[in-house]
Amino acid sequence: MDKQKTITIKINGKDRHQRNGEPGKEENVNREKQAIPGEKEMSWVETAASQEPAEDDFDWILPDPVNKDELKEYKITEISEKPKGIKQTAALKNRKPSGIFPRIALNIFLAILVGTSFGLMILNTVKEEPSNKVQPAQTSPVAPASEAPADPGEKSTETIELPAISAHVVQGGVFSSEGAAEAAINALEGKGIHSQSISTNGQFAIYLATADTLEQAKAYGSDFKAKGADVFAKQLEIPGTKISEIGKEEGAILNAAPGLFHELTKIDSADADSIKAVESELEKLNKISNGKVKNKQVIALKANLESASTAFLSYQKTKDENKKDEVQKANLKVLAEWGKIAK
Repeated sequence: MDKQKTITIKINGKDRHQRNGEPGKEENVNREKQAIPGEKEMSWVETAASQEPAEDDFDWILPDPVNKDELKEYKITEISEKPKGIKQTAALKNRKPSGIFPRIALNIFLAILVGTSFGLMILNTVKEEPSNKVQPAQTSPVAPASEAPADPGEKSTETIELPAISAHVVQGGVFSSEGAAEAAINALEGKGIHSQSISTNGQFAIYLATADTLEQAKAYGSDFKAKGADVFAKQLEIPGTKISEIGKEEGAILNAAPGLFHELTKIDSADADSIKAVESELEKLNKISNGKVKNKQVIALKANLESASTAFLSYQKTKDENKKDEVQKANLKVLAEWGKIAK
């Protein structure tokens, strides 16, 4: 107990050393009074310090004084998690049946739908098989009835190879424009000579007569020269071509035209065979109704062939020069129409 004990007190983080019995400063006393409110507390501290071993030297850490006014009370509300867990489990329990039943209902609905679909498909297949077998028997007799009233001339049914047509002619000249050719035709008409303009390769040639031979064409040319016309004899050939969208009657006219035209050029050299050939072809042409021929150029060709054939047969009986002129006029028009069709 002879040793002096030293007590270290920390106030506001600062060390203050003081021995027992050593007077302190007023400042330390005041602080001690603030830190330790009563003498009882101070004596309790000294007693506790005296009971400690001499070797122990420790620091006392005292809290800062706290104003009681600044203390605030906070209420801590406990959150009970058990009810939520109960609600969640209850919700899960409630969801299980709600998810199972719709699935079961959906599976049942799909099974019914698939079964119904397959059933309908099988029924339709069974019903269609006998009907398909019966249909050919029903339609086969109807088809000819629908085709029977059809007019063959209304629709194009054939594609024919139009043959070339040739003749010996008396030519009056070639002009580069249609107007110049028309002026030349009018000049020949003033001399009492009939002529026809035919377009070939962009030019307009004027022809006065047709003949079956070159010698006969030259003979006709001499007669025209005597009337003041400048002409010459030559062979003319209009090449053939392929024509599509031609009706049955139109095809018959086009196929018969070259042979009939060749017989019609034998005006002054016709024999009995030529006359019979013209009569036979004219009869065939007369049997073809104009209402069944839709091509305007073929209609004009048919009319000129009929006119030339009629005049030809009349001239062979009467030797009337007017009928001979009619044959020449019709033959020249046949050449003109043939050139238009062959373009």
